[in-house]
Amino acid sequence: MNITSYYKINPYFYTLKDINWKIFGTLTFRSKNKRKRFRSSRAHRDYDFKRLLELSFYWHGLPLETIPYFLRHEHSETSQYHLHFLIANSGKLQQIDTVDLCNTMTACWNRDFRTASGSNGTSVIIPYEKSKKGVKYFCKETPGSNNGYYEDFQLSDALFELIQTSIPQNPRVIPDEDERNSQDIQRGDTGDSEDLR
Repeated sequence: MNITSYYKINPYFYTLKDINWKIFGTLTFRSKNKRKRFRSSRAHRDYDFKRLLELSFYWHGLPLETIPYFLRHEHSETSQYHLHFLIANSGKLQQIDTVDLCNTMTACWNRDFRTASGSNGTSVIIPYEKSKKGVKYFCKETPGSNNGYYEDFQLSDALFELIQTSIPQNPRVIPDEDERNSQDIQRGDTGDSEDLR
Protein backbone atom coordinates (compact mmCIF):
# COMPACT_ATOMS: atom_id res chain seq x y z
CA MET A 1 0.00 0.00 0.00
CA ASN A 2 1.21 3.48 -0.83
CA ILE A 3 1.29 5.29 2.52
CA THR A 4 1.43 8.70 0.90
CA SER A 5 -1.74 8.22 -1.14
CA TYR A 6 -3.79 6.50 1.56
CA TYR A 7 -2.85 8.53 4.61
CA LYS A 8 -2.86 12.18 5.49
CA ILE A 9 0.44 13.17 7.11
CA ASN A 10 0.59 14.97 10.44
CA PRO A 11 2.62 18.24 10.39
CA TYR A 12 5.00 16.71 12.92
CA PHE A 13 6.43 14.66 10.04
CA TYR A 14 8.15 17.64 8.45
CA THR A 15 10.22 18.23 11.57
CA LEU A 16 10.75 14.63 12.67
CA LYS A 17 12.02 13.43 9.28
CA ASP A 18 15.26 15.41 9.80
CA ILE A 19 16.12 13.79 13.13
CA ASN A 20 18.69 11.02 13.39
CA TRP A 21 16.60 8.23 14.93
CA LYS A 22 18.05 5.27 16.79
CA ILE A 23 15.09 3.00 17.62
CA PHE A 24 11.60 2.27 16.32
CA GLY A 25 9.30 0.38 18.66
CA THR A 26 5.78 -0.96 19.04
CA LEU A 27 4.17 -2.19 22.26
CA THR A 28 0.82 -3.96 22.61
CA PHE A 29 -1.08 -4.71 25.80
CA ARG A 30 -2.70 -7.90 26.99
CA SER A 31 -4.91 -6.12 29.51
CA LYS A 32 -8.22 -5.02 28.01
CA ASN A 33 -8.24 -1.96 30.27
CA LYS A 34 -4.92 -0.75 28.85
CA ARG A 35 -6.23 -1.04 25.29
CA LYS A 36 -9.20 1.28 25.81
CA ARG A 37 -9.47 4.97 24.91
CA PHE A 38 -10.27 6.18 28.43
CA ARG A 39 -7.93 8.67 30.09
CA SER A 40 -7.04 6.16 32.81
CA SER A 41 -6.15 3.55 30.14
CA ARG A 42 -3.86 6.06 28.47
CA ALA A 43 -2.24 6.79 31.84
CA HIS A 44 -1.49 3.09 32.33
CA ARG A 45 0.08 2.84 28.85
CA ASP A 46 2.14 5.96 29.52
CA TYR A 47 3.30 4.57 32.84
CA ASP A 48 4.38 1.25 31.33
CA PHE A 49 6.27 2.95 28.50
CA LYS A 50 8.11 5.36 30.78
CA ARG A 51 8.88 2.59 33.25
CA LEU A 52 10.33 0.55 30.37
CA LEU A 53 12.64 3.45 29.52
CA GLU A 54 13.64 3.91 33.16
CA LEU A 55 14.54 0.24 33.61
CA SER A 56 16.30 -0.11 30.25
CA PHE A 57 18.42 3.04 30.44
CA TYR A 58 19.26 2.75 34.14
CA TRP A 59 22.21 0.49 33.36
CA HIS A 60 23.62 3.13 31.03
CA GLY A 61 23.36 5.90 33.60
CA LEU A 62 20.71 7.79 31.62
CA PRO A 63 17.70 9.12 33.55
CA LEU A 64 14.29 9.20 31.89
CA GLU A 65 14.26 12.97 31.45
CA THR A 66 17.33 12.80 29.17
CA ILE A 67 15.77 10.38 26.66
CA PRO A 68 14.58 12.07 23.43
CA TYR A 69 11.51 10.07 22.48
CA PHE A 70 8.38 10.55 20.38
CA LEU A 71 5.39 8.49 21.49
CA ARG A 72 2.11 7.75 19.78
CA HIS A 73 -1.01 6.10 21.17
CA GLU A 74 -2.58 4.54 18.10
CA HIS A 75 -5.87 2.70 17.84
CA SER A 76 -6.47 -0.24 15.55
CA GLU A 77 -9.48 -0.73 13.29
CA THR A 78 -11.18 -2.39 16.28
CA SER A 79 -10.33 0.63 18.52
CA GLN A 80 -7.74 -1.29 20.50
CA TYR A 81 -4.91 1.03 21.51
CA HIS A 82 -1.21 0.22 21.27
CA LEU A 83 1.98 2.31 21.30
CA HIS A 84 4.53 3.29 18.67
CA PHE A 85 7.67 5.12 19.72
CA LEU A 86 10.85 6.57 18.28
CA ILE A 87 14.05 7.28 20.20
CA ALA A 88 16.56 9.74 18.77
CA ASN A 89 20.25 8.98 18.46
CA SER A 90 21.75 11.96 20.25
CA GLY A 91 24.01 12.79 23.18
CA LYS A 92 25.20 9.80 25.22
CA LEU A 93 22.84 7.53 23.27
CA GLN A 94 25.27 7.68 20.35
CA GLN A 95 27.78 5.75 22.47
CA ILE A 96 25.39 2.83 23.08
CA ASP A 97 25.19 -0.04 20.60
CA THR A 98 21.73 0.10 19.03
CA VAL A 99 21.19 -3.65 18.71
CA ASP A 100 22.23 -4.21 22.34
CA LEU A 101 19.83 -1.49 23.46
CA CYS A 102 16.95 -2.99 21.47
CA ASN A 103 17.67 -6.38 23.01
CA THR A 104 17.81 -4.86 26.50
CA MET A 105 14.45 -3.13 26.04
CA THR A 106 12.82 -6.24 24.58
CA ALA A 107 14.12 -8.45 27.41
CA CYS A 108 12.96 -5.90 29.97
CA TRP A 109 9.45 -5.78 28.50
CA ASN A 110 9.20 -9.57 28.43
CA ARG A 111 10.69 -10.05 31.91
CA ASP A 112 9.72 -7.12 34.12
CA PHE A 113 6.20 -6.48 32.86
CA ARG A 114 4.84 -9.99 33.20
CA THR A 115 1.69 -10.51 35.22
CA ALA A 116 0.27 -13.56 36.93
CA SER A 117 -1.64 -14.38 33.75
CA GLY A 118 1.35 -13.99 31.44
CA SER A 119 3.01 -11.29 29.39
CA ASN A 120 1.97 -7.64 29.47
CA GLY A 121 1.78 -7.73 25.67
CA THR A 122 4.01 -8.06 22.62
CA SER A 123 6.91 -5.85 21.63
CA VAL A 124 8.79 -5.05 18.45
CA ILE A 125 11.83 -2.91 19.25
CA ILE A 126 14.31 -2.61 16.39
CA PRO A 127 17.06 -0.32 15.05
CA TYR A 128 15.58 2.52 13.03
CA GLU A 129 16.07 2.21 9.26
CA LYS A 130 15.41 5.43 7.36
CA SER A 131 14.74 3.56 4.12
CA LYS A 132 11.61 1.99 5.65
CA LYS A 133 10.03 5.43 6.20
CA GLY A 134 9.19 4.80 9.83
CA VAL A 135 8.55 8.48 10.58
CA LYS A 136 5.96 8.71 7.81
CA TYR A 137 4.24 5.58 9.09
CA PHE A 138 4.41 6.93 12.62
CA CYS A 139 2.78 10.26 11.62
CA LYS A 140 0.02 8.85 9.46
CA GLU A 141 -3.54 9.99 10.02
CA THR A 142 -6.03 7.44 8.82
CA PRO A 143 -9.12 8.70 7.00
CA GLY A 144 -11.96 9.39 9.41
CA SER A 145 -9.70 9.95 12.44
CA ASN A 146 -11.50 11.58 15.36
CA ASN A 147 -10.82 15.04 16.70
CA GLY A 148 -8.61 13.65 19.46
CA TYR A 149 -5.94 12.78 16.90
CA TYR A 150 -3.38 15.29 18.12
CA GLU A 151 -3.80 14.14 21.70
CA ASP A 152 -2.31 10.79 20.68
CA PHE A 153 1.22 12.24 20.31
CA GLN A 154 3.83 13.04 22.96
CA LEU A 155 7.24 14.65 22.61
CA SER A 156 9.60 14.21 25.53
CA ASP A 157 11.17 17.38 26.86
CA ALA A 158 14.57 16.07 25.74
CA LEU A 159 13.31 15.65 22.16
CA PHE A 160 11.69 19.06 22.21
CA GLU A 161 15.03 20.58 23.27
CA LEU A 162 16.86 18.62 20.56
CA ILE A 163 14.48 19.96 17.91
CA GLN A 164 14.86 23.54 19.13
CA THR A 165 18.65 23.43 19.17
CA SER A 166 19.45 21.40 16.08
CA ILE A 167 16.73 21.85 13.46
CA PRO A 168 15.50 25.14 11.96
CA GLN A 169 11.74 25.02 12.37
CA ASN A 170 8.50 26.78 11.74
CA PRO A 171 7.08 27.70 15.17
CA ARG A 172 3.59 27.09 13.83
CA VAL A 173 4.41 23.36 13.65
CA ILE A 174 5.68 22.92 17.20
CA PRO A 175 4.96 26.08 19.26
CA ASP A 176 6.88 26.83 22.45
CA GLU A 177 3.81 26.27 24.62
CA ASP A 178 2.64 23.11 22.89
CA GLU A 179 0.43 21.24 25.34
CA ARG A 180 1.21 18.00 23.49
CA ASN A 181 4.65 17.86 25.11
CA SER A 182 5.31 15.09 27.59
CA GLN A 183 3.72 15.18 31.02
CA ASP A 184 4.40 13.08 34.08
CA ILE A 185 1.50 10.67 34.27
CA GLN A 186 1.14 8.37 37.28
CA ARG A 187 -1.04 5.31 37.80
CA GLY A 188 -3.12 7.28 40.29
CA ASP A 189 -4.76 9.37 37.57
CA THR A 190 -8.55 9.20 37.63
CA GLY A 191 -11.18 9.40 34.94
CA ASP A 192 -11.96 5.77 34.11
CA SER A 193 -15.17 6.70 32.36
CA GLU A 194 -13.87 9.74 30.53
CA ASP A 195 -13.78 9.33 26.77
CA LEU A 196 -10.67 10.76 25.15
CA ARG A 197 -12.50 11.74 22.01
